[in-house]
Amino acid sequence: MKQDEVLNLSDVQVVIDSIEDVRFDSHDFIREYISKFASSYGLLLIKHGNVNTAHGEIANFLKANASELHIIQLQQPSFTPNIFNNTTECESWQKV
Repeated sequence: MKQDEVLNLSDVQVVIDSIEDVRFDSHDFIREYISKFASSYGLLLIKHGNVNTAHGEIANFLKANASELHIIQLQQPSFTPNIFNNTTECESWQKV
């Protein structure tokens, strides 16, 4: 793992495996990631200096590693509450 990389496949897989539903969205993932890997999430925030780009890195990681993580991105986006309880659009995923 490069020094500036915070996310890794094994941690992300732990989070995906802990989500009970077959379908989930990026907000579900982020809440579970924060719950399981709070210090890593904090490092993402420090690295990016804001929530939006930190969450963008998470979304890009899921997209780039979907095959290895046994997930597929669904065509229909999700509109659910984010970590600030504001309903916003995000990606939706399905375990395969």
